[in-house]
Amino acid sequence: MQPMWAAFEQFVEQWYAQPLKPDLSVDAEIAATEKRLGCQFPEALRTWYQVSNNRLNIVQDLPQRLSDLHLDRPDRLVIWRECQGVWVVEIDLSDPSDNPCTGVMLEHPNDYCHRIGSLCEMLHGMVLGETFISLWEPGGNGPLGDYAPDVTGGVIMDPTDEQRDRIRALQPVPVLTSPYFPEQVRGGTDLLLRVSDPMIEWMARTPEAQARAAVLLK
Repeated sequence: MQPMWAAFEQFVEQWYAQPLKPDLSVDAEIAATEKRLGCQFPEALRTWYQVSNNRLNIVQDLPQRLSDLHLDRPDRLVIWRECQGVWVVEIDLSDPSDNPCTGVMLEHPNDYCHRIGSLCEMLHGMVLGETFISLWEPGGNGPLGDYAPDVTGGVIMDPTDEQRDRIRALQPVPVLTSPYFPEQVRGGTDLLLRVSDPMIEWMARTPEAQARAAVLLK
């Protein structure tokens, strides 16, 4: 995959059973979708659907499969939708780059929140956010399928101020947050945590990391 996907590719390799692997069989559906919408996909979007379209699972919010895609306005393509319609993630198709700018459109027209980044950055953040939720909600699969063997996670409801402070003292992780979770994800390569009132969510990919989470959240 292209270098612009490096951080997301590493995340998936670490946390999921199957790494990102382009499936070129979806290229015909991509071409048909481009024709239906009357636009050409930027390279990063084409790659996203090659690696994700046939393995996407719904956890909470709604990543848009090729069959779901539609234009919100002539230059705005919706790629992720909040489950109750509160916000959508859109690509700016007027951006000519391979990895275009994205933004989050709220309920009110033309009201973009501050979480704006490239397509690769935004999708990394959205998948990470859904992975947090999938690890403590019933269901067994993340947004990109089965987890790696030792991956586990959980949630602490109504945490104490002390618990919040311990998490907020950890190193921030340079990844975009999803719209409902403004606080930065914290931790490292094998343990990730986020504070989001009224809860703290965590995900670990080794038994040692799970033990560290237990200490932080005691």
